[in-house]
Amino acid sequence: MGGSLSKVAVRLLLSLAVGAGLAYFAFRGLNWSALGEAFADADYWWLVPYFGTLAGVQFFRAWRWRFLLEPIAPKMPSTWRILTVSWVGFMAIIALPLRLGEVVRPYLIADPKDGDRRDAASRDADSKDGRSGARGGAGRLRMSAAMGTIAVERVVDGLIVSLFLFGTFVVLERQGRGTDWMMATGWSALALFGGATVFLVLAMWRPEAAVRWALRLSLLELLAGTGRRRLVWFRDRMSYVLEGIIKGFRALGRPGLLVRYVAASIVYWGLNGLGFYVLARAFHLHLPIAGAFAVCGLVVIGITLPAGPGLVGNFHEFGRLGLSLFLPAVVVTGPGMAYVVLVHGVQLLWYVGIGVLVVATGQVSFRKVVEAAEADEETVMADQEA
Repeated sequence: MGGSLSKVAVRLLLSLAVGAGLAYFAFRGLNWSALGEAFADADYWWLVPYFGTLAGVQFFRAWRWRFLLEPIAPKMPSTWRILTVSWVGFMAIIALPLRLGEVVRPYLIADPKDGDRRDAASRDADSKDGRSGARGGAGRLRMSAAMGTIAVERVVDGLIVSLFLFGTFVVLERQGRGTDWMMATGWSALALFGGATVFLVLAMWRPEAAVRWALRLSLLELLAGTGRRRLVWFRDRMSYVLEGIIKGFRALGRPGLLVRYVAASIVYWGLNGLGFYVLARAFHLHLPIAGAFAVCGLVVIGITLPAGPGLVGNFHEFGRLGLSLFLPAVVVTGPGMAYVVLVHGVQLLWYVGIGVLVVATGQVSFRKVVEAAEADEETVMADQEA
């Protein structure tokens, strides 16, 4: 218990340091009087359509997950179960440091003791037939496979965002509006998510080779070669977990599901960028639609970095960087940052509020959410074959 608390403390301190550093860069040189005037003069009626886009973003972000779960789930969870687990998971990602909340969704969706009544009844019937039972029994969705779907989600999202950003940056560069960091960021994001996409495809094509190379690159194969029993066990368990994660990539081999997932993702990102564009009107910012999507994309890149609770700092600094490509500095340091602060605040309250509401109404067990939040790599390692 003490070791677990110390790990949490270290991660929290690291995340707070990262967030504080980025917040410093985001708010240094801020025109506080202009910021206050921007909030006072804002047209908050624009929040009405913005909440509409947020509702669409919230729904599509969760609903598209079913296309990734369908090929790997022995018993498909209900749509409502997928939605509620997703909403609680998104709350955890924002509330917990260093994106530790990423494990909450796979943990909850794979837990045979925390499904909705229909799923529970189905599992009970299977248990009587001897097809399932205790945690980890046959017929259950493996947590490692569910984590594989999260990996696909992150890679597809990252690829969509990085492709758009790279294209936008190229146009700005040709117009002579580029900055020193712009193309470096575009190339880095494209290389990262492009490389991850190649790995997903190769892992689907040659899963054994993908696991073998992952173990080699992580030096686990070399360390296990020393013959020490603990290292050999760890290597074998990691191999098993990686195989499970790769099973979560199965939707990539189902063209129909993949097309539907990508289509839902495009709608999701379209609503996300549209929301950024709509709320810019509240502060009378002359931000073009492409600029709003670019700001959204840079924020997404920023919050994939280690972040503190609430994504404070990461969200603001990368939002500021996005605005600086399209608006004068005097606008960015006043109404621009007021806009970024409002977008962050509204999204924070929305995602956390929906998650809290789901837990408060008993749709998802609070105890299970706590268990999921405390889960670490050892939990995944202990996952049993489905």
